Parts: sequence; structure tokens; C-alpha cells
Amino acid sequence: FLQLVPAPPLERALLSTPAAQRCLAHAGEWDFDVFELERLTGGHALVALCQHLLEPPCASLGLDPLRLHPFLSALEASYRTDVTYHTSTHAADVVHGTAWLLRAHMLPDAHHSPLLEIAMIIAAAAHDAAHPGVNADFLMRTGDPLALLYNDKSILENMHASVCFRLLSTTEDGALADLDPSERSKLRFWVVNSILATDMKAHYPMMARLSDCEPWHADSDLSDEELNFALGMLLHAADLCGPIKPSVVVRFSRRVAEEFFVQGDREKELGLNVTDGFDRETSMERWPQRNVAFIDFIVKPLYDALHTAAPDVDMTACDEGLIAAKVALDEADWAMPIE
Repeated sequence: FLQLVPAPPLERALLSTPAAQRCLAHAGEWDFDVFELERLTGGHALVALCQHLLEPPCASLGLDPLRLHPFLSALEASYRTDVTYHTSTHAADVVHGTAWLLRAHMLPDAHHSPLLEIAMIIAAAAHDAAHPGVNADFLMRTGDPLALLYNDKSILENMHASVCFRLLSTTEDGALADLDPSERSKLRFWVVNSILATDMKAHYPMMARLSDCEPWHADSDLSDEELNFALGMLLHAADLCGPIKPSVVVRFSRRVAEEFFVQGDREKELGLNVTDGFDRETSMERWPQRNVAFIDFIVKPLYDALHTAAPDVDMTACDEGLIAAKVALDEADWAMPIE
């Protein structure tokens, strides 16, 4: 990623066809099919969804959302096409989950500003930028330059945040150039802080802290530190929203399985111990059960804890999505090719 060259802007006409606009009209629904948007935009769901969601907050601040188009195009292009799960399609799904949680009033009203909404959409869009398709442990075990650069600390998340702002810095005439220095500083902090919170190694410490939080309501006033924690938890939850969306869960599950198995294949080739669950020969048959376990022991407790922290939020769609997603996984034909 150190030699990352920004891609040229996409033709905007690709993103605004009538069919794509009809699909985007459903972006307010929890079970939004990002794969359908990907198909209708010729593989550019991330740019299309971001531009759609950024229009209202940008208008509130007097910004032209189309001036973010070069950055969004370059950001989408930074996602690798030789990996199966950590792609721009997954990023678009996380953008959708982030926007849905924000608009469900997961945060107290006093803290939900247009600037914060822009920051969180950018954070979600960039949260896996340039992901290499292997986990941090693999990078450390192989002495990868990224592990050396970030001293084994949230290696991938630091890299994703760095890619985001390197690309933003190449488009100084973009919409964010109209923000004053304090607004830009605040946006940068929210984006970096939230991306770092998606490190799965932080999951259990964050869950423990969330369980100790006083519940917040629409009229609550959070401290800066409490707000930053809440934003990190929100993006972490959005990062794990795919497993409880029935229309996409099977396709994402097959993609993440293949990405894990490819890492396992590489570990075998290098003579390394294969990561648990990453062995294609021994883990394929147990993959559906691992999916359900991940939902039951990671995703559901996370969303339940968020609801406890923000009890006024209507999480019915998430709860129903979780039940339907487990049914979809149970009924899936795992012999079908990966989409």
C-alpha cells in the first residue's frame, strides 16, 4: 500500500441509472441487498451508496457531495480484487449498516451532527481499504513489512486508516477542503478512532466496557470520551452486520470461508501451523456450524449489548434479520459456486 496510486474518478453515469436509483431507494431497510446494487452499478456499489448517503449531511453543511467523488472512486479502487471477502462490496455493506444504525438514533440527538455522519460514512467506507486478504497474525508470523511498520499493533486497521487519509490528501480540492481546520481535525479523529475499533482483538474489552456503561437516551449528553467509544462500537457492530442480513448472509459467508481457506493454503505452503478453522480439508464441512456459532456467540451478544446501552432504539429489524439469516444458512446449498 506504500506505493498506492489513486485511481481516476469513475464515470458518474454508471452510478445513476434508473435501476440503481430504484435499488438505492431501499437503502433505509435493514436487509438491503448490496450485491444487487453491485450488479446494477457494474461493481461500484461502494461509490454509489456513499454518494447517496452523503447527500443530506453534505447539503446541511453547504458542501457539494460530488466533490467527494474522486476520493470515493480512489478509495473503492484501493480494495483488492484478488481477495474474496474484504472487498469493496463488504465495505459497502458496512457503510449501509453504519448509516442504518445512525439513522435509528443509536446516538443521543445532541451528538448526531452532519459532520459526524460524514465522518462515520467515510470511516465505514475505508475500514478495510487495501486489505491483503490475510489476518494480522499471518502478517506477524511472516514478518510482513506492515507488521514491522505498525509494530504488531492493530496492523491492518492502522493501514486502512492511513490509506483513507493518504487518498483524501491527494484530493485537496474536494468537499472536505471547505471544512474549517477544527472540523477537519474532529472528522479525522472520529474516522481513525472508529476504524481502529474494528480490530477484533478489541471485541471483548469493548464488550466488557459496554456492559458497564450507563444507558443513554435521546436527551443524554455524552462526554467526548464516551462519544468516541460509542462511535467505535457502532462501526464495530456495522462491520459485523452481514451475518444478520438474510439476503446477503450466505454469499458473504461463502466469501469469508474461501478467504480463510486461501490463507490456510498459504500457511501450509510456508510450513506454518494452519490457523484454527482455516484448513480447507478439515473445516469445510463444519463451516455452516461455525457460522451459526459466530452469530450466537459474537454478533447477537454485541447487538444485544448495544440495545441495552441504547434502549430506546428499535432493533426489531436486526432481531428478525438474525433469525432469518440463521434459517438461510441452514437451507443454503454449500456446493454452489461463490458469487
